[in-house]
Amino acid sequence: MSGNCLKYFCPFTYELASSIPWVSQVLDFFFPDPPHVPTLHVKVWSSKTVYVEWPSVAACALAGIVVFADAGKRLYRLSRTKHRFKGSFSWSMAMWWYAFMCVGGFWFHSLDRRELFHKVDVVGTACSSASIVAGSVGFDDRKPTNRRILTAFYLSATVVGFFWASQLVRELMYLLPAAAAFISCFRFYLNIVAAEFGGGRKMGGRNEKERKRKDKVGRWVLVAGFGGASILVGLVSSRWIMEMIGQNFGQAFWVFFGCHVALWGLFRMLVALNDVELLVFA
Repeated sequence: MSGNCLKYFCPFTYELASSIPWVSQVLDFFFPDPPHVPTLHVKVWSSKTVYVEWPSVAACALAGIVVFADAGKRLYRLSRTKHRFKGSFSWSMAMWWYAFMCVGGFWFHSLDRRELFHKVDVVGTACSSASIVAGSVGFDDRKPTNRRILTAFYLSATVVGFFWASQLVRELMYLLPAAAAFISCFRFYLNIVAAEFGGGRKMGGRNEKERKRKDKVGRWVLVAGFGGASILVGLVSSRWIMEMIGQNFGQAFWVFFGCHVALWGLFRMLVALNDVELLVFA
């Protein structure tokens, strides 16, 4: 995500922010326009060449489609059994809608910037973010009524995002749920850390199974934290990273990479926390 990417993905937001002189200077410093756009030329037929811009972003997005479609399937399957836990349905939807977002991100950032793929990215982000909020705040999606509420939101967001929303509305659908997801998920993450590892509690007489569960949770807590840190570090320092190892590793790469790692860490942390690994990965 270069300055150019911000301009074509969120033009209203970018113009509004750029109208403030000091914000404009910050954006120009941290999100400079690249000297060139990395492009991979892929021959698909003897006379046809596909131009893939930002190949590292394309690779990340494709990986996200595969990994999180599978993660969503596994959690959704669990959510339909007696072993489901509070939030299992919401988190499964978060994974599936995140994979849908990756479809839009792959096409929009790397292949074709037409409006349709922008809409796919926005709707996927809005629905995935709403699902993350629901899972993080303890929304009891084991109740059929609450599942219907979430489903109604997904349908509404899809209809509005694809058929009624202007560019400004789509930007709000993208930014506001994403901000809410970040805040709620960060609080959820801190609460898990405090509940599992806070207060200087010792294992005492806890059995071996509980100790192993806690060890697994701890490992995936670190993975999720690493993903979140990657986003922040990448956004702040990518201009220097690009100078050292190339234009492919701009802000968009670090946002995709960091979100992938953080969400995968949360997925595995939830599975370990509820001790359902054998069921999820059967």
